[in-house]
Amino acid sequence: MKERQLSMRAPLLWFVLPYATGLVIGEACALGAAPRTHFLAVGCALVACVATARFPRLWAVTLCLALIAAGSGRYAAERNRLPDWDQLPVREARLGLEIDRVFDGAAADRCSGLATVFEVEPHLRELVGQRVHFSLQLQPGESAPVRTARVAATGLLAVIPRAAAAGSFDQFLYAAGMNFRLNRGRILA
Repeated sequence: MKERQLSMRAPLLWFVLPYATGLVIGEACALGAAPRTHFLAVGCALVACVATARFPRLWAVTLCLALIAAGSGRYAAERNRLPDWDQLPVREARLGLEIDRVFDGAAADRCSGLATVFEVEPHLRELVGQRVHFSLQLQPGESAPVRTARVAATGLLAVIPRAAAAGSFDQFLYAAGMNFRLNRGRILA
């Protein structure tokens, strides 16, 4: 009986490891926009298909490159962060928020949580669909919004830095896919 080769023991690793490497590279290096990396992935996959019969080593290398590019492109598409946002100053903004999660807090006059932006002023239209952290001041007798509630709020919109301090709340928010936070906010409607 012929002994199995090592490369045939775990065939899914040929797909999983390069794809995971692409995700890590996408997060660490911010290589670029998703369409560019997806085009690179498709090009490498086409070369891999053509090289299958004649050049088996080229096939394996281009397949790995295609999966790395696909992983990096997937991260860029999911992250949905424009490079210009890192230069934005803190500004006052009016946002329509759909509440995703409200954090339990001890203060009865404030609430904070996570929300998705569904409505903005025209000059901030890139924010629609972005998840944000919010901190809102409540009026006396006003209760905190519940999950799935839609509120109009105004406050100071700030960018969450890419290089947040290890173990900080900003790092938690960035890892959770947040790009912005709305501080010192208040509910308008």
